[in-house]
Amino acid sequence: MLPISELFMSSSVYLPPEWVPQHAIILGWPIASTDWSKQMPLVENLYLNLIALITPYELVLLVAPLDQHGYVRERLQQADLPLDRVHLIDAPYNDTWMRDTAPITVWNEQNQPIFVDFEFNGWGEKHPFVQDNLMTRHLLQAPAFKNLYQLQQAQTQQPGFILEGGSIEVNGAGLLLTSKQCLLNSNRGARTQAQITEQLKRALGVEEVLWVSHGHVEGDDTDSHIDTLARFSAEKQVCYQSCDEVDYPSYAELKALEKELHELMDPRGIELIPLPWPDACYSPEGPRMAATYVNFLIMNQQVIVPQYDVPQDAQAIAQLQRCFPDRKVVGINCRPLIRQGGSLHCITMQLPVGRR
Repeated sequence: MLPISELFMSSSVYLPPEWVPQHAIILGWPIASTDWSKQMPLVENLYLNLIALITPYELVLLVAPLDQHGYVRERLQQADLPLDRVHLIDAPYNDTWMRDTAPITVWNEQNQPIFVDFEFNGWGEKHPFVQDNLMTRHLLQAPAFKNLYQLQQAQTQQPGFILEGGSIEVNGAGLLLTSKQCLLNSNRGARTQAQITEQLKRALGVEEVLWVSHGHVEGDDTDSHIDTLARFSAEKQVCYQSCDEVDYPSYAELKALEKELHELMDPRGIELIPLPWPDACYSPEGPRMAATYVNFLIMNQQVIVPQYDVPQDAQAIAQLQRCFPDRKVVGINCRPLIRQGGSLHCITMQLPVGRR
């Protein structure tokens, strides 16, 4: 492993946006020891439906403990899914939120992948995290992962600070969007905005970090990950979660976010696209769940949009179809996911083919 200083002295790096060509999507199979234990059949079926949507367009790297591999293959076969498109990887984990625990892939000037392994602390030590913090190291040793890039040994970097993949968004042209509520939170380490800005520029090769101060979705315990609030859908386009429910506890926060986004994006010529506000979704235990359409997944030739069995589902698909005219836009029911505070983007991590 290269020292961080040597890496950035030797070459610049580039973090591709999500819409570049991809090799595969990483998923972590739900198991009884995770937070999915109370709704295993529902969540397993969701994962099978998701794999069915992914595999026509790219591979799936499916993480599961070795003693679960036989059961997982059986479930895949029962669902008539193509086993040659799903590669099982053995690794332990606390939970399955791969967006925040799997590597972030940057590319050097020689178009070689470097897998950035940030520290993970359970979203500010709210949840167990020791095994999840090792997820990237397990993945990089897996033959299925190395074969994907035809690597003898995966090149990795550990910047040495806490960062979750869901807390950042890039447009591939030098801009990174993030939330002060998350990255400046004391539970992610005692760092100033200036320090984090410089660290992000060095680790991810971005030129400018755009910070938002507002925005929150009830039921989200990530301290306002940006991928629940606003996402780049193109170099000059941002989709954001609008809100027209004036009695919603975070209505003022979401309206303030909208204003902030205009102040940041309008001078840069970046178009803002509001996504509809979904009707309230409540868990069986009672609390309102964190339903947001911004947590969509961009893939090769396809965009998958969370659905919540509410009237606004179809409108969200239609709006995103206008943003991605060259991709098929489809929905998947994510109510089981939001019961645990996340949604579709949170359980996935893409592996890009190259720099652009």
